[in-house]
Amino acid sequence: MEGLLRFLSFTGIALLLAVAFLSLGSLLAVLGVARARAFGLALFVWFFLVLFYDLLVMGVGFLLKERAANVLIFISLFGNPVDVARVASLISVGDATIFGAAGAALLKFLGGLSETILLSALVAWTVGPIAMASRVLRRRDL
Repeated sequence: MEGLLRFLSFTGIALLLAVAFLSLGSLLAVLGVARARAFGLALFVWFFLVLFYDLLVMGVGFLLKERAANVLIFISLFGNPVDVARVASLISVGDATIFGAAGAALLKFLGGLSETILLSALVAWTVGPIAMASRVLRRRDL
């Protein structure tokens, strides 16, 4: 039964991530003037968030002192829905030891609400862009 709950949790997080990217795509489609431009922008945002975001954060982290780098890395976790989903799924599927010292610090800082906070961040990544897209559409003369 525990394995089924872990699988369902992982599946739910993956679905939330997919919906978050659909939400971002909707916002970019509303902001894009032409269909091709919106499509290109959506591909760029996806590519950036999946591949380059972590590299950028690590690069900036190497330039900072240890304490500032740790704060940057912790805060940057919530700036990318892929990272939020990755950490939430690893916490739900395994235990905190999978992350080593960084995961232990994350769970210590967030407390017992770590999964709730991470899932709330994913929901925010879904609701936020849709709300912005709705606002832009209401102001646009169609």
